Parts: sequence; C-alpha cells; structure tokens
Amino acid sequence: MSGYQEEEGEDEDDGRIGGSHRLTVAAPISHLLMKINKRFILNLAVVAGVIGFSAVCLHSVEEIHYLKSFFPRDFTVEEAFYAAAIELIKVIIIGLPILLVIGVCMSKLRQSKRDSDS
Repeated sequence: MSGYQEEEGEDEDDGRIGGSHRLTVAAPISHLLMKINKRFILNLAVVAGVIGFSAVCLHSVEEIHYLKSFFPRDFTVEEAFYAAAIELIKVIIIGLPILLVIGVCMSKLRQSKRDSDS
C-alpha cells in the first residue's frame, strides 16, 4: 500500500486474533519530516557559508583600504602590492573551505531534490 503499512495480528485491547487492521502513517510522515529537516539544515549551511565568505572578503577589502591610507608616505608600490597579495592569500586560505562546504551542501540539496522528484 503506497507508503502505508498494514498491520495484522493480535489486538492487544480485546485479545482477538486477525480481525484488526490498522494503517500506520507514522513512517511516511517521519521520513518526510526528516527530508524537510535535512533540506532546511543544508539551506542554512549554504546561507551561513555565503555570509561567512562575504564577511571574509569585506574584511579583506577594508584592510586593503586601511593600508592604502598609509600608501604615499609609508609604503612603496612594491610593498603595497605585497600587502594586497597577502590579503588575497588570506581570503583564499579562509574562503576555500567555506566554498567547499557550500559546494557539498549544494550537491546534497540537488541529490535530495532528485530523490524527492522520483
């Protein structure tokens, strides 16, 4: 029976054998709730990853602007270039794992969507 389980057997209330048929819908409902919770958590992880990556990039840009304020008198062009390169490396080191988590979550969401369509 399409997702429902039919139980036969001894009815514990009155002791009759085989006369009771009960349909339990708990299994399909709990499976649906588990899928919804899984999709919600994955979506939340994607949103948190995007926010985290955006914060890292924004911090790096702000730090570069801060360093540019000292540029004419304290930094040479070469030192400013190296400071910008260091910021880029920091974004890559911090941002790569965040992008990896976002990619894995997006893949799981796509797989979950395919499973629910079929």
